Amino acid sequence: MVDQELVDFVMGKNRMYGDAEAESASGVPLPSLRVLQGTGAIKSEKVSKEHGGFRRMWTEGEVLKAAIGAALGEHFAWNIRLVAAALAKHASFGFWDQIAILSLTAADRQEPMVRKHRIMVAEDNDYYAELFDRKFLFLRTPEASPHLPGFPVRNILLGMVDKDQFRNLSAAILSPEGQARAIEEFGEEKAKSIIKYHKTVMAAHNNFVSKTSVNISMQVRAAWRRLYGMESKFLKDAFDQQGDNAS
Repeated sequence: MVDQELVDFVMGKNRMYGDAEAESASGVPLPSLRVLQGTGAIKSEKVSKEHGGFRRMWTEGEVLKAAIGAALGEHFAWNIRLVAAALAKHASFGFWDQIAILSLTAADRQEPMVRKHRIMVAEDNDYYAELFDRKFLFLRTPEASPHLPGFPVRNILLGMVDKDQFRNLSAAILSPEGQARAIEEFGEEKAKSIIKYHKTVMAAHNNFVSKTSVNISMQVRAAWRRLYGMESKFLKDAFDQQGDNAS
């Protein structure tokens, strides 16, 4: 469990940003930020204007969670509604807040080259969103990190893409307690079908045809740097720039 005082400090609960700043730092356009807000994936605050009315503002933590959404959308080629549905899962008890704070505290490298050129680098304690067979979404947690509360596994099943919808799934149903709850809630026959389905999904994790992986921790750190007026570049962008200069 992450220390709450550290969360409050690093996630900047007292620092607020306007729409333009949130867009620029997170990489998510304002209309898409509103979609994320509408599902409960992120939330804005109403701040009173000096001469009446209110202005929409975003805390630092909400901007960083939006940056995770930008990474999912870009690398998985998802529309914003799929992204919003995926982020909305667990949002109510601070799941993605924990990922954001752990992503920030994972950065401990001090190479002069990194500081000078603002190149974002991967860390051993980074978190990865992984999409198997373009369908099953997992969160891969680092070996050295503590288990997230309620998830005693390294590869956390978050859900699956079903046509143009996102279905929430959880491997917790495969535990003895989870199976017992499923039988109690759905009845034995339906529970057996649900449990079998989840077993098949978990098997797909180790028997996939394709896998797309994105380092969401790097995206969080890049957004954090942009909020504080610093550059954040990825190596892929540096190669693109070199290619433009070469041509």
